[in-house]
Amino acid sequence: TGTQSHTHTTMGLLATFLIYLSYAVLFAFATICLACGLYYVAEFVEEYTQLTKKVLRYIVLTVFALHFLGWLMEDLPKSCLLVGLLAHGCYYSLLSSFPFIELSNPKFIASVVLLIANHSIWFRHFTVTYYAFPEIVAYFLLLVWLVPFIFFVSLSANENALPVTGGGWNTPTSNNNDNTKSSSLLKSIIGRVKSAGDFVTGAGPKSL
Repeated sequence: TGTQSHTHTTMGLLATFLIYLSYAVLFAFATICLACGLYYVAEFVEEYTQLTKKVLRYIVLTVFALHFLGWLMEDLPKSCLLVGLLAHGCYYSLLSSFPFIELSNPKFIASVVLLIANHSIWFRHFTVTYYAFPEIVAYFLLLVWLVPFIFFVSLSANENALPVTGGGWNTPTSNNNDNTKSSSLLKSIIGRVKSAGDFVTGAGPKSL
């Protein structure tokens, strides 16, 4: 019988450079796509604040239900679920003044503290107890990050809320087409990343 020889090649410096360069390009495109998505979500939240408030309320209630299901059906630490319930209770209380969120409001401060506590306690649990990676992502995404992320995106509507006579706040609606409307800080940052992505991909306007 003949012997088969296998050729083993070692990865050279150029191949290593190309691999890391491809990672950087993929990361850049993923960041641009995420920024574009966030920009349009921020636009939607700014134009349809009441609809966003209703959707956010249903999302918070759904996360509440997921916590209770986890309490009854899964072997999850009760301390983590309890902190999560308290955190989402604070998030729900912020809906009373949505989209305006005052940074000095005790409810907002308590929400930030409970967000950090909720993230920390779940992170500590997953570092000492083995879970499959998809399970960890699912728990963090749905039970920890989802609602705070939506509130963060909603800052665009918060920054465009204007005080009106007699108290309260006036927010732009879909019928308001004023071209002089100021952009929020969040949308400005995302818009810059989106513009850079359009320039890289050639989708932006071309000057003659």
